[in-house]
Amino acid sequence: MTAKRQAHKNVNVASWMFGHPVLRADNNSKAQWSSRTASPYYQKGGGWLAELIGGVQTGDDWAAIYIPVNELPVQAFDAAKWSYYMTTADGYGVNMVIWVHDGEDPDKRAEITQQGDNAGLARGAGWNAHKWNIDTTQMFYFGENVPGTTQLTSGTQYKWSQFQADPLFKDWYIYRVSIEFGWRGSGTFGTASVAEVLLNEIPIPLLPSVTGSQRRTVPVQKTMIADAKAAGDVYSENATTGTDWDFDFGGTGYITKGVIVHDAQMSERFVLYLFSQPPT
Repeated sequence: MTAKRQAHKNVNVASWMFGHPVLRADNNSKAQWSSRTASPYYQKGGGWLAELIGGVQTGDDWAAIYIPVNELPVQAFDAAKWSYYMTTADGYGVNMVIWVHDGEDPDKRAEITQQGDNAGLARGAGWNAHKWNIDTTQMFYFGENVPGTTQLTSGTQYKWSQFQADPLFKDWYIYRVSIEFGWRGSGTFGTASVAEVLLNEIPIPLLPSVTGSQRRTVPVQKTMIADAKAAGDVYSENATTGTDWDFDFGGTGYITKGVIVHDAQMSERFVLYLFSQPPT
C-alpha cells in the first residue's frame, strides 16, 4: 500500500481504515444478509450477499451498505469497485455515496453521491460490476454548514478529482462510504445482491456482524389447510422444501412461541413440531 492510501489522522491509534459494514434501509426498501447457495448467487463474493431490495420507489426509498471509514483524507481515496446481481433491469444501478466532514469541526459535513443512472453504472438484470472512475462527471453533493470557500455548487455533478482539488473539500476527511440502491422518484425496483466491494483496492468483508448481538421480535406466519383430516391424522408440510424464515438483520434467532388455531372446531387438540431441517 502506498503512502497516499494511508489515513493521515488516527493512524497511530487505530489499526483499521475501513470498518465492518452494516445494512440500513428506509420506507419501501429493505436490506438483509443472505447466504444463497443456488446458482448464480454463489459465483461471486465470500459466501454472504448484501441484499438491497428496492421496492416501490417514491423518491425516498433506499437500501444501503454502510462502511465506516477511519478519517481517510479526500485526496487519498481514488479507487472503488463493486459487483452485484440484479433480479430485474432497473432505472438506477447500485451506486456509491462518500460521506465527508471537516476533521476539526464535524458539524461541517456533506455526502457526495454518485448519480444512480449515469451512463457508466450498469443496471441490467444479472451480474453487474462497476469500476469507479474519478475523472467521470457523476458526483454531486448536499450537506450542512458547508463554508463558502468551496468552488463547487451543491446539486451539480462533478468529477471526484474536482472534489480532491477543491479549496475546501481537498482538506476534508471521509468518515463513511455507502453502497446504495434506490432513491428514484417512480417505478418499482427489484433486488440487487451485492457480492464484492473493494475500496482503495482493499476488499471489504461482507457478512453479518459476529462481534455484537441484537434482540428483535420477528413475527412469522405459515398457513396449512388440513381439510378432511380425521383424529390422529398427521398433516405436515413438504418434507423437501419446508418454510425457510430469514432474519433481515442477519445472525440467528430462536422460536419463543408457536400458536395453532382452528377456524371452526376449537375443541380439537393439535401438537406442533418444529424442525431445523426436514425430518427423516
